[in-house]
Amino acid sequence: AWLLAASQVERRRLWTTWPGEQGIVSELLRPGSYAEAYSAAIVPFLETLRAAVGVVNMTEMNSPWGRFIQHSWGSEATDALLRRQALADALLRVGAAAPNVFSRLVRQVQRHHTVKWQRWDWGATVQ
Repeated sequence: AWLLAASQVERRRLWTTWPGEQGIVSELLRPGSYAEAYSAAIVPFLETLRAAVGVVNMTEMNSPWGRFIQHSWGSEATDALLRRQALADALLRVGAAAPNVFSRLVRQVQRHHTVKWQRWDWGATVQ
């Protein structure tokens, strides 16, 4: 539904410009909350979509303090430290902090989970 909604918005910049891509999700879950992201194409999916989504505290997901998903991006020096620490913590949790273990995991991913990247069809010129 997210991709369908994004493909039907009038202003293509919502595909790539923050907070537009998040605005599409907001509009899907709370119609009227981000009017620029409205798409009539998703109306048939709204009830099912809203029933499938739950709201959680930001300390659980998608924040610098996320327990399950940690949102650690940015351009400041402290952001880089946060990313480095988050990676180190994740590797320790799965027992892959040792270089030989990490290297073995990387080789397994490369051997079994490589997907050929395909360029997204942006359609009309991005506004």
